[in-house]
Amino acid sequence: MESQMYTGNITYKDIEFVFLFDGKILQLVPQKDKFMELFLDFFTEKDSSTGLCRSKSAPLFVQDDILIGKCNESNYQTIIFLPRKGSVFSENQNKFEIEINAFILCREGGESISCMEFSCQELDYIYPIHRVYTISYESNDKEIILKAERNNPRKIKNRVFNLEGRDIGLHFGITTKISEKQNNSPIVFNSTMRFEFEPTNDYIFILHLYEIAREFIQFLCYRRNIVFNGVNLISNKVKIGIMYESSEIICDSNPEKRGCISADLIEEHVVDLLNCIAEGNLFLRHIPKDYEESTVVDIASFLSVMTAFEWEFKKKYPNLDDQKSQKTILAENIVEEEIVKLVESSTGKEKTIYKKLKKSIRSFTPLNQKIKIIFEDFQDEIELFGKKLYLRNNEEFNINSISSRLAEQRNDFAHGNLDKEFNLATIIDIILMEFIIYIMQLSYCSIESVNIKKAINDLFLQKIIF
Repeated sequence: MESQMYTGNITYKDIEFVFLFDGKILQLVPQKDKFMELFLDFFTEKDSSTGLCRSKSAPLFVQDDILIGKCNESNYQTIIFLPRKGSVFSENQNKFEIEINAFILCREGGESISCMEFSCQELDYIYPIHRVYTISYESNDKEIILKAERNNPRKIKNRVFNLEGRDIGLHFGITTKISEKQNNSPIVFNSTMRFEFEPTNDYIFILHLYEIAREFIQFLCYRRNIVFNGVNLISNKVKIGIMYESSEIICDSNPEKRGCISADLIEEHVVDLLNCIAEGNLFLRHIPKDYEESTVVDIASFLSVMTAFEWEFKKKYPNLDDQKSQKTILAENIVEEEIVKLVESSTGKEKTIYKKLKKSIRSFTPLNQKIKIIFEDFQDEIELFGKKLYLRNNEEFNINSISSRLAEQRNDFAHGNLDKEFNLATIIDIILMEFIIYIMQLSYCSIESVNIKKAINDLFLQKIIF
């Protein structure tokens, strides 16, 4: 998003303000003679016992889902602000401030939106631009002929996912821009992703779709610093506005030096992937901020990756801990009865200890066993990358050792033993776990084994030749 200051007029709480907006914080400027009156009204209340004004005990949260103003700088006449959820209405230097999540510049007229068109550097590699042009050489080697198709967004057959009960059609396409200006490239290709849906003026829904699109690209690139070049809002094939996210995330890395999962590898099941993201069925909170962060293993990243593994494992085996033998269940019941008697007959520290023992009676599948189970489920995929990964680092690829090290390291951190340094083998283990999490997630979305292997290979730049 370009750094720009927007100004204009807006109504908030039925009060007219001049606004200043830097792309993140919306400042409401009241008339000078009205500021103190508004400040007292917003931030103070009368004490019931003394009748004097006092500061309100609770912060003043912004209740509005959208705020609509008239913009001076843009060719678009209307600016729509979507406040950040939980944003606090505050005061700063005689101005009132609201933190903004996203904003839309659009035409005046209130047209319904039926399509969102996304573009970013990463999409040029997820859906490669070489699809739309061919290059040929004349026999005299003096002429190069480039033939390019006109803009023709490609609808992936029967690829419709669901969000909030609404069907969303997915299209990938490539735009072609031609310029005759001296300092510009004569022709520029850019990949795009389009969401099409029934016309709507529900801007919260539009924001939700924006978030789904961002998480989708983040998942395909394994990093969070994805910045769209503005999102075109379309009605009846006509661009009526553009949407920006208020974000401090800046992506100045070159995507071609990073890995990504291409659209071809997930095309048949992309709807499953998008539905999983829309429904919150994929753990994504462990995805690193950027490529540089993904190369660092520390306590936070270790615990985050292991949390992702356990979450995905629980999704795959939701009832595993219920599948105990009758002998085990009977033994646990007998021991629990005895511990209860000791709890009831004891006092002080002894009672506390017995209570802790009671909580630990019911056995659960240990982490090292969970890793072994997943290894058996995906042995072919894990061995393909694991053997080469450990060989490159002169370490033995042994699932028993790997699972034991990871479980021991996780338990150390979970019990507050944070002073223990990682050894080299554990660092390699956690890199393997990142591969395994993607294998589990792609499999959950019904993607074929051969495409899972190719996706992991491309995303993590493993350079395995198939």
